[in-house]
Amino acid sequence: MERMPNDNRTADQKQFRDALKTTLDVWRFQVDSYWTRNSYFVAFHTAIMAAVWEITKNTNLPASRKFAAKGFCYAGMFLALVWFVNNVRVHQYIIYWWRKAADIEKLLDGPEETRLVLGYDKHRLRKRIKGDYHIWMNSIPVLFAVIWIMIRIVCF
Repeated sequence: MERMPNDNRTADQKQFRDALKTTLDVWRFQVDSYWTRNSYFVAFHTAIMAAVWEITKNTNLPASRKFAAKGFCYAGMFLALVWFVNNVRVHQYIIYWWRKAADIEKLLDGPEETRLVLGYDKHRLRKRIKGDYHIWMNSIPVLFAVIWIMIRIVCF
């Protein structure tokens, strides 16, 4: 039995829909991992700050404890840098997969109003705060880095 040209088009559309679903699943995973990693970084910073607080609450610090507290400060600074770089990189992955989804969505039939990715900017709610969200999110590790520098300067 010979395949009709319309059958090929239908099969292609199904493949495109499957590819779009997979691409959006990967995109969603990247977004979820972004939030999970940010939560871990906050927890790590909180634990390190608690350790520094515990070590430095006594004003008569022995040299070994002062050395340990300085080490924790430098570890916090390094962790803030890793956090910032991680956020930038994950944001690049998120954008990459969003654009791939848009490329696949262009291949699908159907009205433009039904497009999820391509029509996103048209249907998106107006921003209440100016600036890109990822830039605001990247300010958090920068803030932690500044706090670590201040702790290092003030406490030691």
